[in-house]
Amino acid sequence: MIICNCTFVSRQTEMKDVYQALKDAGIVDASRADHGNVCYDFYINPDDSMSMFLLEKWETMDDLQAHSSTEIFQKFGPTCKEYHVHSEVAMYEE
Repeated sequence: MIICNCTFVSRQTEMKDVYQALKDAGIVDASRADHGNVCYDFYINPDDSMSMFLLEKWETMDDLQAHSSTEIFQKFGPTCKEYHVHSEVAMYEE
């Protein structure tokens, strides 16, 4: 299993707004429906509304790579940029 821990921060936008934009763009539901997805869950920091965490779990690296090349996933980066969000990703295999 492939685990991705993604951290998002912004100095300008609350993460509830970023999450809603990702939902409205169809990114969240489509990602959860992608083949091999086990988990795609967002957590807004209760102590800092400007930071959010995404836990992704994928059955295989091929599944993650296929997800990353989908048309809907290509909207993720521009959406984050629009909301002035910076991200860090840590990936490991379980």
